[in-house]
Amino acid sequence: MSEEGPTSVVELFIKEIARDNAFQVRSRLDTGAVKRYESVYSSQKEMPPVQVARVDDVYILVDGWHRVTALENLGVNKVEAHITVASREEALWMAARANLEHGVPLKTKELRSVFRAYVKAKKNRLPRGKLQSYRDIGTALGKPAATIYNWMQKDFPRVAARMGAQGNGKGTGGLPDVPRIPTAIRVAEDGVRALLSAFQGSSDAMERGAMIERVEDVLKEMKGSGHWEPSDF
Repeated sequence: MSEEGPTSVVELFIKEIARDNAFQVRSRLDTGAVKRYESVYSSQKEMPPVQVARVDDVYILVDGWHRVTALENLGVNKVEAHITVASREEALWMAARANLEHGVPLKTKELRSVFRAYVKAKKNRLPRGKLQSYRDIGTALGKPAATIYNWMQKDFPRVAARMGAQGNGKGTGGLPDVPRIPTAIRVAEDGVRALLSAFQGSSDAMERGAMIERVEDVLKEMKGSGHWEPSDF
């Protein structure tokens, strides 16, 4: 079931919009496209609004990276944006779907990211807890059922187990996917481990106390900086 909410079109300051690489399927921007958009904007011609997801009161760019970059290059600090209230999973799928629909062929690695977003957003779910077949998912994403089967086995083994081992794309089932730890959390965990190692490597009580105080300050700042909730990671 989709978690997308109300939509609206407003003008936003570009600096208000987060550009998280997790929401960019393509490995790099097309400099040629950026230059073309600069020409369009310079000639005062209209361009469609960029697509922005509002996730927990944070504006995240899901479609329009080239347009935003072109405006920045021209010294423009605002952009017209179509805003959709969504969950993070739905926003990831919005970004993936936008790239899928642009008409420019995606590389295999990029299409693999689209597949992951598709499953995480539960677009493979059917009524009564069943799942789409490998063939149906492949049709939606433009890949052979065998490829989708292999990806599912590697990326979402619990889903694949429920669907069965049918490589012919006919399997269905209804278990959730295995949670994948986002890059930001992995980076944070590395930092926490490094801090713990430094703490354990010090025998100076004052140094240890200073570390604890700093962590408490940072934790307080994190909790007061915006919406958060306990996770399952």
